[in-house]
Amino acid sequence: MSFMTGDVFQDSWSKSWPIFYWCNWLAWTPITAVFLGKILRGYTIRDAIKCNFIIPAVFSTIWMGLFATASIYYELNGIGLYDTLLSKGTEAVVYEVFDQLPLAFIVIPFYLFIVFISFVTASDSNTNAMAGLCTNGITQEEQESPAWLKVVWGISIALMTWILISFSGIDGIKSASNLGGFPNMFLVIIMVIGLLKICRNPRKYDVHKEDYDSEGKPIETPRLPIEKE
Repeated sequence: MSFMTGDVFQDSWSKSWPIFYWCNWLAWTPITAVFLGKILRGYTIRDAIKCNFIIPAVFSTIWMGLFATASIYYELNGIGLYDTLLSKGTEAVVYEVFDQLPLAFIVIPFYLFIVFISFVTASDSNTNAMAGLCTNGITQEEQESPAWLKVVWGISIALMTWILISFSGIDGIKSASNLGGFPNMFLVIIMVIGLLKICRNPRKYDVHKEDYDSEGKPIETPRLPIEKE
């Protein structure tokens, strides 16, 4: 969309969401990959794809579809969501939509609780992953890093966030996230190259080399027949 908007089309979308904003997502990639790899130990690749890609994508599609259609419906019926957007900001629109629903006094606190749980979970998982990257001796059996290291990372992130918001507002958070994601783009490219190298010769990088023959092909372990009771 960034290529189809801008000054030529008299559209401010590209100024609010420039292509460089994609760096924000790259900033999350390495830490999120470490966390997902940690919690997926013992699961199959099929389960990993289903639980981390398919189910969240389906849920997001349903949630965005329901909320977007409800917002359009209320706006067309004169609720004035666009005026709320201009006067109070985007975050106020969410509560304005919820206020039109039945049992709004229950829905809104429940929504705030879900948001709180989401932030706590994301903070815990990311501080856990970052502490693990700073810890020696992490093994498959012992994957936990020291608690004090997690606390240090949590306080550091909270302090940095508070400073950026105090001086630059939410734009400071965006700029810092974009700036941090740019070098990670090159890290992700190197990781992709490494993955391709491993896929071409898995025996060279596998610690269990006895599972491969002299040509580097996996040795299939014969399966014993299942006896029926």
